[in-house]
Amino acid sequence: MRFEERLGLHGFLDAYPEMRVRPSPSSALRLEGEFGFRADYRARLIIEDAYRLQVNVSRHFPKDLPKVLELDERIPRQADYHVSDDGTLCLGSPLRLYLIAFKHPHLIEFAKRSLVPYLYANSYREQKGTYPFGELAHGVGGELDDYAQFLGLEGPGQATEAIALMAMKRRLANKRPCPCGCGMRLGVCHFNETIRRLRSQLGRTVFKQLYNKLS
Repeated sequence: MRFEERLGLHGFLDAYPEMRVRPSPSSALRLEGEFGFRADYRARLIIEDAYRLQVNVSRHFPKDLPKVLELDERIPRQADYHVSDDGTLCLGSPLRLYLIAFKHPHLIEFAKRSLVPYLYANSYREQKGTYPFGELAHGVGGELDDYAQFLGLEGPGQATEAIALMAMKRRLANKRPCPCGCGMRLGVCHFNETIRRLRSQLGRTVFKQLYNKLS
């Protein structure tokens, strides 16, 4: 199956007709144009809006997440607005984005589940002065807080160790102390079920990428 077919490119372009395929200096698929949406997050406020975006999708998607830039600088390029130094939008914690991408590896699902919520939150902030739902701190600190919450752990240290264990081979990880703080080896702790499930969903390569980013 061709890359574009696997991504569901035609369905995405039908849903967002102002987006167009553009030439790319790399092998990535580049999409540019007005990205319009209408959303109502948890019945807070219906917002209909549009942003001019560039979306770069690696041929290794979902192992590599799409990179999105807002082209008119309507969203300030500041950490406070969850924009990275290179101008790409921080759509959420990488672990949650990977889980969405692996479960729904299609462009239209990426748009609906990852991109629209970010843009909705920015438009809401423009109107109301604050974000409509829980906001993570920008950068590694916020990511670790989210990982700890998602995994049911306490603090960034335990979250970092859990990511490290998911990047290891199972037989090696099982000999290490469990990051939950129970004092047992991972191999005999109930938390090992969570480790095994996530490792099987995403693979060790993804967790190696996450851990390298945290290091």
